[in-house]
Amino acid sequence: MQCNEQIREEERRYIAREIHDELGQVLTAIKMNAALLARTAPHTDSWRDDVKHLLQLIDGCIKVVRNITLHLRPPVLALGLVPALQWLVNQFVQMNGIACELTTDGDASNIREPYLTTLFRMAQESLTNVARHAEARTVSIKLSSQPTRISLIVTDDGHGFDVDTELKACKGIGLNGILHRIQLLDGEFEIRSNIDGTTLRCSMPVNLNGEQQ
Repeated sequence: MQCNEQIREEERRYIAREIHDELGQVLTAIKMNAALLARTAPHTDSWRDDVKHLLQLIDGCIKVVRNITLHLRPPVLALGLVPALQWLVNQFVQMNGIACELTTDGDASNIREPYLTTLFRMAQESLTNVARHAEARTVSIKLSSQPTRISLIVTDDGHGFDVDTELKACKGIGLNGILHRIQLLDGEFEIRSNIDGTTLRCSMPVNLNGEQQ
């Protein structure tokens, strides 16, 4: 089962690279040609407006491609867990205007796959849900790394939700996926939510080298 998760991550890595390299290059070429057309073709007010709109559409497509690529497999994961989480926090704050802080306890520099990606995906899914549903003002992420265990806690001050209802209704399919990943690694996953906010907590056994015990 764990192998299946690793295969999925490799597929995400491959798809992200293909989207970036192939589709990204095509859109860049289209933008360059559109810009050249704007400089060489007869300039009328109508023409300028049409080309300006076309360039805006192309820029929008390039942004969508970039966001999809980053969501599938952020290159920052290669730098390690803490840099990847900090990048995720920065992106979240920039895109949503919600205060978010990452704190760390212990040395997580040796945490490797599959723990690195599992913890990152948990934080990513948590922040996605906060942005879409929670109407929170603040979010905190705490990573704690000990010689035999690593844990991640994500807390927000949003309006909360009924955990059992959401998961049983399959509305929390993303969270179900995270739960499945963590269970495969012999970890524990807990969600607590009420009108004062939501806390997601996971804990997994590791050794000094960031590998499964």
